[in-house]
Amino acid sequence: GYFKYYAIAIASNSMYPTFERGSVAIIQKVDEDYSKLKVGGIIAYHYQNRIIAHRIAKITELDGIRYFYTKGDSNNTMDNYVVRQEMIMGTIDAYIPFLGYPTILLNDLLTD
Repeated sequence: GYFKYYAIAIASNSMYPTFERGSVAIIQKVDEDYSKLKVGGIIAYHYQNRIIAHRIAKITELDGIRYFYTKGDSNNTMDNYVVRQEMIMGTIDAYIPFLGYPTILLNDLLTD
């Protein structure tokens, strides 16, 4: 899109207690300066045809390309995959509780 910010409905509790299922997360697009992303920040990224919102747990760099290891706040371990910088949609610094529930409920009804 053309806008710097956009919103997604959160479909799981993997980031609880920071935000929970049914919240709307506000994503700020990354301006391709991935060096601004730091451990502890929350990113939204594409993974297997889904959008995931998890916290950065570790960052490595190889040949000028940064790789991000992520973890949901309520998960016991880091995710078992690496997030490449081209997968990242943006950062999440704000959310609105409960606003995404209509979207989540409709999706649940249509996929069951």
